[in-house]
Amino acid sequence: MRLPSVDSDIVIHLNLPLSLAPASSSAAVAETGGGGGEVVEEGGERIFRKMLTSLQIKDWGLFESPCDEGGGGGEA
Repeated sequence: MRLPSVDSDIVIHLNLPLSLAPASSSAAVAETGGGGGEVVEEGGERIFRKMLTSLQIKDWGLFESPCDEGGGGGEA
């Protein structure tokens, strides 16, 4: 996502396995809908959309450079 107002980008990444082994500790938590080794990618678009629509920047100061604060780095 490009944030032109602060000259920055945010990269959002979702690691979504194609399938989980029945013995995987994650298999109990994943929405697989049944037996082990199921495909789990169907919910990926829903999860990613939720991540994008719920993203909130609570501290825009994170995007300030040290020069923006008047604390140096500029010319004398």
